[in-house]
Amino acid sequence: MLPFHRYITSNQIWTDYYYNAYPMASSNDVKSAKRVKDSLLVFIGDSQNASPEEFLQKYNRLLIDLQHDLSQMGPNPVVSLSASAVERNLSKEGVARKALSD
Repeated sequence: MLPFHRYITSNQIWTDYYYNAYPMASSNDVKSAKRVKDSLLVFIGDSQNASPEEFLQKYNRLLIDLQHDLSQMGPNPVVSLSASAVERNLSKEGVARKALSD
């Protein structure tokens, strides 16, 4: 075992509590959302005085540039214990998956 891993293991505090600010979003979803926001702010500044043709060209370029960052968030298969904990807590609270995706 690596020294750092031993240190972390010996100093961690075990808890049943789990908090996730974005329970239906992965860290990649959050990073993508930041890229979309930053790109939209630049787009707004660049396209305010554009002609309709220029606006369309810039808008299409924006969509092409962001195509890998635009997606619909929703429930994913359980890929970690934390995601599983979120699912359990939501089911305890009576929150249906369908209600979260609407």
